[in-house]
Amino acid sequence: EAVPPGMTPAQGLAWLTHAGAAGRYPQGVPDGVQAQLERELALTGATTVLTMGQVAANGLLGRALNEPLAGVRGQVHALGEVPLVATLHPGELLLRGADKALAWADLCRARSLVPRI
Repeated sequence: EAVPPGMTPAQGLAWLTHAGAAGRYPQGVPDGVQAQLERELALTGATTVLTMGQVAANGLLGRALNEPLAGVRGQVHALGEVPLVATLHPGELLLRGADKALAWADLCRARSLVPRI
């Protein structure tokens, strides 16, 4: 499971967000960036997660970042209690247009998981 033990999915997302920011800003996260992260985390009441690219998918699923995306795309995973669908990075689609059908199938899969209001 990608959510650290003893954490809810929201707490796990916050932990990952802050860890990523600390890695990006080793001298300290600027106040403006920290405030933006907090606003975005407060707004996140995600019912479905769609990752775009190998690093995002593997990071949230707790896999080695260099593992191929092919091992996780095309299926529904769980990020705690929230379904997660992994798809190709937009930059990859620009390089390999034939893969757009795969990404479309992933987008449709993710959309089918979003509760209807």
